[in-house]
Amino acid sequence: QRMRVTRAEPVLVHAAGDVPAADEYYFLSNLDQNVAVLMKTVHVFSPSRARDDAAAVIMDALGRVLVHYYPFQGSLVVSADDGRLSVRNDRRGVPFVVADADCELKEVGDVVLSAPDAAAVQEQLVFVGRSNSEEKEDDELGAPLLSVQVTRFRCGGFVLGLAMNHCLADGVAAAEFLRSWAEMARGVPLSSPPFLDRTVLRARTSPTVAFPHEEFAEMEDVSGLAGLREEPRVHRAFAIDADRLARLKRQACACSTFVALTAFVWRATSRAMRMRPEQKSKLMFAVDGRWRVDPPLPRGFCGNAVVFACCVS
Repeated sequence: QRMRVTRAEPVLVHAAGDVPAADEYYFLSNLDQNVAVLMKTVHVFSPSRARDDAAAVIMDALGRVLVHYYPFQGSLVVSADDGRLSVRNDRRGVPFVVADADCELKEVGDVVLSAPDAAAVQEQLVFVGRSNSEEKEDDELGAPLLSVQVTRFRCGGFVLGLAMNHCLADGVAAAEFLRSWAEMARGVPLSSPPFLDRTVLRARTSPTVAFPHEEFAEMEDVSGLAGLREEPRVHRAFAIDADRLARLKRQACACSTFVALTAFVWRATSRAMRMRPEQKSKLMFAVDGRWRVDPPLPRGFCGNAVVFACCVS
C-alpha cells in the first residue's frame, strides 16, 4: 500500500529579527551560477528523537537562523544586462509546510535508496514552493530558493524535506546551514556564523587561464559509447564495508582508501562500457576548494566552493 501524505497550506517564514544592511541584489559567483538547480533532500528523525511540537520548533528556529542567512529568503533573478544570476533581497520568505503521513516510518523503508518507489516517496516528502514565473509554474529559477516540509508519521517520527537551490550552497555550506538551524532549535549560539560575502570569488575582469582544464575537454569516442546513453539504466547501491576495503587496498599499491576505491570503480566502469584499449576516459570527482585556494576562504564561507578535479587515462 502506497504512503499517502496530506499537506497543510504553506506558511511563509521570514527572518525573525533585523538582518544586516544589504544591497538590493546579492552577488553570486561563477561557481554559484553553474548550479542553479533545486536539490531535494530528506532528513529522517526516528520516534525516539521526536517530540510533539517538532514542527513548531523547526519553524521557529528557521525564522531565527534566517537572520544570519538572510539571502535564503530572497528571490533568484536574471540580469537583463549580462544574463547573470543574483539574489534579490526582497524578503520573499521560505515556504514551510506541515504534513501528515498515513503510516509509520518503518513501513516506508529507506526513502533514499532501497524503497521500491523511493522517487515517488521523496516527491511526497519534499515540497517545492510555487514559482513566481507567470509563464511556467514549474520553473526552478522562479521557485523559492528554499522550501521546507515537515512530515509527521503515526509512530511519532518525522521527516524534514528540503528543496534548496544549489546556487545558495554546496554540500559543505548546506551542512553548516543545517547545523546552524539545529543550534537555533536547541537555543545555543551559532558555532560557525556564515561568511556571506561571495565577492571573494569574483572572477578577474581579464580571465587568465594558467593551465589546461581537462574537465572541459571533449574525449574522442573511438568505442561507440554514444549508443550506451540510449540503454536503460539501473540504480543500485553497493555497501563497501571495512573488510572489503582492506582486501581491495591489499591488491593495490600503497595508496589511500579513496584512491583505491575510486580506481576500482573507474576500472569496473570502463570494462562494463566495453571501452577499446586506446579509448581515453575521464574521471571527475568533487574537491572542496575552501582551504586549497590562496589565501584560503574565510571560515564559514557560505556558497559554492566545491569544484571538479579531473583525471584522464
